[in-house]
Amino acid sequence: MTQKHLRIFTNYDGWCHSRRYPDRQFTFFRGEKVDLNDEKDSEWIVDQLIKEGFIRVHEPMRVFECGAYAGASYLFKKAPHLFMNYKADGSLNPMQKTALFLNLKHHTTLLKG
Repeated sequence: MTQKHLRIFTNYDGWCHSRRYPDRQFTFFRGEKVDLNDEKDSEWIVDQLIKEGFIRVHEPMRVFECGAYAGASYLFKKAPHLFMNYKADGSLNPMQKTALFLNLKHHTTLLKG
């Protein structure tokens, strides 16, 4: 299977996943059991990936006057994972945490379980 045929997860996929699986999503990251739906655990994973230079912040979290917010989005920095930065149509795929985690689970060995 070539990279052209791999399923790249977008923020819409992440939103659908969070609605379908709202409960705990346990996995292992660097030997630690983490819950991807726990804010503290998910922020820790993102922080580690940024420190290691694996991902970068594409757009920081924004808070609007009405109190709503748009979560931060991320892009991969290292080959061979750069292909996940693009959707099937070739447009940029800045990922919020859920889409990022789906791509990590399906296309890398960083998240297991």
